[in-house]
Amino acid sequence: MRSVLFLTCAVRAGLLLAQVPGLSDLPPGTRGWECVPGVVRNDGSESFCVEVFTGGAVSSVTLDLVAPELVPPSPGPIELRDDGEYPDRVTGDFVYTAGPFRCRRGAPACAYYMDDMTSPAGLDTIAVGQVSIVAGDLTETFLVGPSVGVLRADVPAVITRQVADNLAVSPHLVNVRTRNWASQGLLRQAGPGPAGITQTIYRHLPDRYDFLVFFTTNRLEQVPSTASENFVAGRHVSVRVDFTGTGRPVMNAGSIFGSPDRLLGIVLLDAYERGIYGANVTHELLHTWGGWLDTELGLTDASKHYLPRSSVGSLLGGQRWFDRGDGTFSLDCSEGRNGARQASPLDLYLMGLIDASELAPLRVYSASSPLPLFRCDDVIADVARTVTASDIIARHGPRVPGPEAARRHFNIAFIADSRDRLLTPTEMTFYDLLAAHYARPVPAGLPAPHVGFNWPPVTRFFGAGVTWSTAVMPGDLDWDGTVGEQDFEIFAACAGGPGVDYRQFFPEGCPLLPDAGGYLPADFDADGDVDQTDFGVMQRMGG
Repeated sequence: MRSVLFLTCAVRAGLLLAQVPGLSDLPPGTRGWECVPGVVRNDGSESFCVEVFTGGAVSSVTLDLVAPELVPPSPGPIELRDDGEYPDRVTGDFVYTAGPFRCRRGAPACAYYMDDMTSPAGLDTIAVGQVSIVAGDLTETFLVGPSVGVLRADVPAVITRQVADNLAVSPHLVNVRTRNWASQGLLRQAGPGPAGITQTIYRHLPDRYDFLVFFTTNRLEQVPSTASENFVAGRHVSVRVDFTGTGRPVMNAGSIFGSPDRLLGIVLLDAYERGIYGANVTHELLHTWGGWLDTELGLTDASKHYLPRSSVGSLLGGQRWFDRGDGTFSLDCSEGRNGARQASPLDLYLMGLIDASELAPLRVYSASSPLPLFRCDDVIADVARTVTASDIIARHGPRVPGPEAARRHFNIAFIADSRDRLLTPTEMTFYDLLAAHYARPVPAGLPAPHVGFNWPPVTRFFGAGVTWSTAVMPGDLDWDGTVGEQDFEIFAACAGGPGVDYRQFFPEGCPLLPDAGGYLPADFDADGDVDQTDFGVMQRMGG
């Protein structure tokens, strides 16, 4: 197998512009930044450079107010250059570069991501500093300036294997080398979209994922920095709708993305803390089912979100209300649009997980009254509309399939696309840990974590019987007690990529990848059915 090609800012200095297309394809007025690499260890052993794409000729680019946790290459303000001299890559490509930067040894770092104990340990992010771009008489800054991920020095690196020239995998992450700003371009509606990336993924990985979730490793913005698209932190792309009763028409665009059999949707998250938080990713996943009800019902707006003054109490909008028993209500400001511990009953109904009889009436208070943020301690007596499950069914029909047959097991593949390079081991570890943690079980006896501006597991959010997996590759396939290089070899062969012939390990057939619903046997003995013999093979695999 080939080793992974890792490029640092120093190595990239020798690349030609012709090898990095995509910059000139962006719409006029687009600017961006990227840290290369985008994650470093917190002990100062690794460095990164800051690259700023200006989209055209400018007078100067500077970086000031550098975070105290970082050691800059010189005192600020630091001039970023586009002269082809280290650390810049190419003269005149409108990419201005400064570096190297390192973490300051002994600088304090959060013990947990976003300083939240339900989030993964040993990860942090640092806002690098403020970029100023001078063009004529105008000085522009980014709405969200450059950030870099930080990984604690004692966190072990995950095992990583390159399965194609432009694809690497770790246990919970797929890294795709692209030749443009693909995922950020879609997030800002300034690029061709993810179909090219997903087609690449499915050429080497099996069609077993319900969702592809993209970590973006750079950031684009439109000029001026206050443009509305710059505020988008996440985006949902519908791929398949195989259910009815939610306000969505049945559709299947899976072949466009390379998944004819399974993929429901694609989620894109903005870079670092701007997009990588639990309420954001779970909000976008919920758009698969929720927010599509006819606006005439009075619960949703044109943006496919629930009205903030509603009692829906979903990450897609509204807050949970408590019935005071006298015809009035009070708001629970901890359960709703900005964070929640559980999916709302309407979410569960639209997912097919509960019956219509379990959905209590939903209410909306007067649009002339203040928003929920200003009514957390108020009594709500001004109910303007009540919507029942019968109203929803009358408009959209019953939810089919219902609780007896609706999906309850979901596989997510977390993707990180990186422009003209594959991620370093430190970057792979950072994103792999985030991906693995999202589907980690919550220990028995502990309450469901609050899903908000943090990165907690989602495994309690949708209730009992709903399972999630973010596993990209199987575990100990060769039964040697560890997940090692040979397991990657078997995985690559079984997934259709280069590698050893899996038949030396599994003469009956290739093992299935782990699934949210548990390991399931295939027709290993090729006799046309799945029977006890196949289960025996699965047991020998340790399933």
